[in-house]
Amino acid sequence: MLLDEMQFVNLGQGAARVTDILLSMAKIGAPLIYVANYSLVHKLKERNSEDTQRLLSEPRIMLPDTLDCKSWHEYMRECLAACNDRLKIEAKILAEDLYRFTFGIKRFVVQLLKLAYLEARSASRFSIERRDLQAAFVSSGYSVHKIAVEELVREAIQKSSTGIRKDLKCPFTIPLRSSVIEFSRKDREQRVATKVLVSALTKTELSGLQEVAPNLVATNLPSNVKKTSVRKTSDEEMAKNHARLLAKTLASKNKSNT
Repeated sequence: MLLDEMQFVNLGQGAARVTDILLSMAKIGAPLIYVANYSLVHKLKERNSEDTQRLLSEPRIMLPDTLDCKSWHEYMRECLAACNDRLKIEAKILAEDLYRFTFGIKRFVVQLLKLAYLEARSASRFSIERRDLQAAFVSSGYSVHKIAVEELVREAIQKSSTGIRKDLKCPFTIPLRSSVIEFSRKDREQRVATKVLVSALTKTELSGLQEVAPNLVATNLPSNVKKTSVRKTSDEEMAKNHARLLAKTLASKNKSNT
């Protein structure tokens, strides 16, 4: 017997209702498998030991694909086929870009590709290019997923002192795969180096780069640079300054004559 999406049965803060349902279904006698997300499992772990021992004793953990695994690259080929030549990106590059923007979560991939196509259409194009993926990643429609991806990457590179959100953290202790950590670390180092390089360009160089890669410039320029505002001098202040300069000039001439 298979029960899916059990987290939607539980509408409150606790897990009493879903616990009763699962235990009742288990009494039927047939082998029972239920599917739940991280949030629900965290709540089930707070139940009494007699409940947790019956409901959480044999977990099968489903993790996102890694960049180097066969299933991820097969999924990329299916994405290319489903897009019907609308994706003008090489398969290997597409695999890296989508992993960078989704952390290997396939639900995020679907949303990102949809938004990327909207970006392409807004630019009067019928095919998705790499710049469309970047634009989709920073778009408002992907903002919720972007926050989750950035938090997962940050947690993979360096464990935060406050901890990751429970809905993103596996409730069971598992080692994070080294390939995920290595890709996240290298990608971060590359983005930092690019940002430093763009920030060091002269105005002429920046203008040239803007023409060939506008998205690269837009995403790597410092966002906290503000123009210094010049306060307009009043007529009274200008008159005082003029009088002060005139007096200083006359005093200098009198001194030289003597």
